[in-house]
Amino acid sequence: YDPFEGAVLDYVGGLEDLDAKKLRFIGDPHDRLAEDRLRAIRYVRFLGALGEEWSDTESMDAIRDMSSDIVPKLAWERIAEEVLRMLEGPRPDVCMNHLREVGLLKDILPELEAAYDVPGGGHHAETVYEHSLLCARRAREFLDNPPYQNRHPSRRAVFVLACLIHDLGKPSAARLI
Repeated sequence: YDPFEGAVLDYVGGLEDLDAKKLRFIGDPHDRLAEDRLRAIRYVRFLGALGEEWSDTESMDAIRDMSSDIVPKLAWERIAEEVLRMLEGPRPDVCMNHLREVGLLKDILPELEAAYDVPGGGHHAETVYEHSLLCARRAREFLDNPPYQNRHPSRRAVFVLACLIHDLGKPSAARLI
């Protein structure tokens, strides 16, 4: 922003991206991800907050291309911070689906990935994976109501996490039966 001219200086086309509702990396997405692999997880978090229509094919393809080389080169503290922010955000279920779509969920929450095709059993019509995401979404919606809406974000995220993972022992248990 140039305060003297009162104008926004946009050297990378960001204003056009905002108008077009596109979330993309500046320049080559592979280069940006190589600089900081956490950008892949952060990209997914932003998509969860903004909506799928903001998705950029080139950016998603780059994350998918590099997915096997992202999580192993990141500190778990950085990954955890982004995942907790996803859980605090408006649509944690969408974030988890995007993580799975680009190949990151298997490294971040392998138990959730393992639940993808596991039937929910007699109590649920959906798979364990779908049920887990539904519980996370409902938990997040629940937190928008008084008296929970003003709770500290980390407490809110832990509640959503508990709802997300409450059935993740079922895939292992199903193999024993």
